[in-house]
Amino acid sequence: MPAIDGIASGIDTTSIVRAITDAARAQQTPLLSRIGDFERRREGIAELSTRLQTLADKLGELRDPNTLVPLQSTLADESQFTVETSEANVAGQFSVQVHALAARSSDVSGGFADPEASGVIGAGTFSVTVGGETTDITVDGTNDSLNGLAEALNEVDGVQAYVVDTGDGAEPFKLVVTAQDSGVDGGLTFANTTGTAALDLTQNVAPSDAHITINDLDVYSADNTLVDPIPGVTLNLTAVGDEPTLLGLERDETGLKERLTEFVDTYNEVAGYLRAQNAFDSEAGIRGRLVGESTANRVVGALGSLLSAEYVTDSAFSALSQVGIKTENNGDISLDESVFESAFTDRYQDVVDILTSDGGPFQTMQDRIETVYVDEDTGTLMNRDETLEGLIADANDQVDRIGARVTKSEERLRARFTAMELAINSYNSTSAYLAALLPNTGLLGSSS
Repeated sequence: MPAIDGIASGIDTTSIVRAITDAARAQQTPLLSRIGDFERRREGIAELSTRLQTLADKLGELRDPNTLVPLQSTLADESQFTVETSEANVAGQFSVQVHALAARSSDVSGGFADPEASGVIGAGTFSVTVGGETTDITVDGTNDSLNGLAEALNEVDGVQAYVVDTGDGAEPFKLVVTAQDSGVDGGLTFANTTGTAALDLTQNVAPSDAHITINDLDVYSADNTLVDPIPGVTLNLTAVGDEPTLLGLERDETGLKERLTEFVDTYNEVAGYLRAQNAFDSEAGIRGRLVGESTANRVVGALGSLLSAEYVTDSAFSALSQVGIKTENNGDISLDESVFESAFTDRYQDVVDILTSDGGPFQTMQDRIETVYVDEDTGTLMNRDETLEGLIADANDQVDRIGARVTKSEERLRARFTAMELAINSYNSTSAYLAALLPNTGLLGSSS
């Protein structure tokens, strides 16, 4: 029913209805404030979880003993080989000489005038043996050209074949067959029953193994990339040398210090974030997203306790403070470089062991974060997020119910005021009619 605003009564009924409904809707205000607070808390917990996962990832990197302390390599002469030491952990000086490079077997046929011509190879069998396994290729009308046989050979595991134009004489096209793998064990042998003499291949490169000496110890490889001839070291052989060259491997103290500093910074970002989000100053209008969130405070507080705890590992060290990681008064941590450098120099293996051992501080912290705090199904922070999500849903339901009640109340008020206006208007119309009628009947008396 459309509103008739004061046309008969002169009353501003719209303002009255608005005042009544606004007062009723005011019940939503504290609920909306709570929803906003809960949403800010969820945002704060999500950000804290992300930062904690970053910290856990950093701890995981530091726990790998193969990569914790990368070695720096120095090479007196790079003419024989290059070095990769990403996972090296054996320091020292090594005399290395390359005596032979690994080579792939290669054989070449006689010449043919046209590589596409069919029938230039007689019917029969062409066999190739690689790695002790023989494959027979039947030569017939489908593959009796030089290119056809090359294509068939390329289907054999461990074999590569192609036709080369030597540009020499009337029959310049020759079939070249090579082993895919280098080394003596990758050599090729052939048998030809096609009757085509030009297919009797001649070896032009013999298969060979790489041969080097490391401190006069002979080392052989089927490949020119030698993995772990020194634990964690890869040598890429490039040329034979006339004399040994010196390879130096030194533990990278600076690299480990930088990685521990990265861990310290990552941890401090977590602690600093929690402090910032716990800040509260009503006069300045400052209220962090995690004010009152005891769950978040307990999580970071527990990590701080793990940092300062003592552990029993393979290391003679029992605490991170012995490698220079200490806790400051504000909850941050720092790396005492003098303590670290002394431990690294005098007790290197103990430093590595306490950082990487199962049950040590870094594994304990990583496991606590990933299985107790941020696990998607059972993590403490995830459970708290779900609780807040439920509180937000409940509060939104209450807001919706209040809104529905207010809407219905407003509709009833408007209907009643409209009915009142119509009634008053009807009374006014009747009164006017009677006033016009009664004077003519004398019932109202005569005026003096």
